[in-house]
Amino acid sequence: MTRKLSVSLTGEQLAFVDLLRGRLEGGESERAALRELLARRREGEFVPAEDMDRRLSRVVTARRRSHGLPS
Repeated sequence: MTRKLSVSLTGEQLAFVDLLRGRLEGGESERAALRELLARRREGEFVPAEDMDRRLSRVVTARRRSHGLPS
C-alpha cells in the first residue's frame, strides 16, 4: 500500500533543509579532498616522527620570534 503525503514548509524550514543538504554534499567533497591528501602522503617521502617533531619545533620557534613572543 502506498500513500502520498504533501507537506508545506516555511521559508525558514526550507533554508534549514538547504543548509543540511549543503553540509551533506560538502562532506563528500571534504572526504574526496582527504582521500587525495592521504594518497599524496603515501606516495611522498617518509619522515620519521622524531624528525617531524624537530622540524615543527623549529617552525614554531621561528614563528613565535617573528611575533615577538618568548621561545
